Amino acid sequence: MERGWLASKRSKLHWLGTLLLTCSAGFTSVNLQADVVKYRLVVDNTWSEANHPGAFPFESHFSWFGGTTHNDQVSFWQEGEPTSPGMTQMAETGRTDILMDEVGVAIQAATSDQKLSYQWWFCPSGTTADRCDEKTVEFDVDSDFPRVTMVSMLGPSPDWFIGVSGLPLRENGQWRQEVVVELPPFDGGTRSENR
Repeated sequence: MERGWLASKRSKLHWLGTLLLTCSAGFTSVNLQADVVKYRLVVDNTWSEANHPGAFPFESHFSWFGGTTHNDQVSFWQEGEPTSPGMTQMAETGRTDILMDEVGVAIQAATSDQKLSYQWWFCPSGTTADRCDEKTVEFDVDSDFPRVTMVSMLGPSPDWFIGVSGLPLRENGQWRQEVVVELPPFDGGTRSENR
C-alpha cells in the first residue's frame, strides 16, 4: 500500500448519503448533561443510479465502518494531510484492521476511548449483496471523549471513502441531541487514476 495525501472531495459524485446521530436513552428522556450517553448512528446510503447517473457501479456500497470516540488531542485523518497506514488500508480495501490498531495506540495514550468497528457493508436500498447488513448501530460516548471519527470506503473504487473526522457531539457542556452529516466522497490520494 502506498501512502498518499487526502485529496479534495470528489465533485462528480456529490453527496452519497447522510449520517444521523441521535442521543438516546431507550424510552426515557435523555439527560443532555450526563457523563455518558448512548448515540444511535443511522447510515442512509443514497448512492444510486437515479441520484448519480453513470456513477453507480454494480454492488455499490459503503464498506466496513471504523472509528473511535476521542478527545481533541488526536486526529485520525484530515483533508490535505498524509494518510496513515490504517487510512490507506481502509481507503483501498475497505478493511479497518490497521486503523483499529491505530485507535488502540490512541486508547493507550488516553486520547481515545473505544474502538468502533462494524464489519459489514452498508448498502443503498435495492442492493442485495450478501455482505449488506444493518444500517443502524449504537455506541456510548463519554464526556471525556466527546468527538467521533468514522470512515468507510466507497466500494468498488480505487481509494475513495466517506466519513467524519473529530465530529463534536458535545457543545457548551451539553450533548447534541441530533447531528445530521451529509457525506461527500473523499479521494484517499493513494491510487491515482492516471497511473
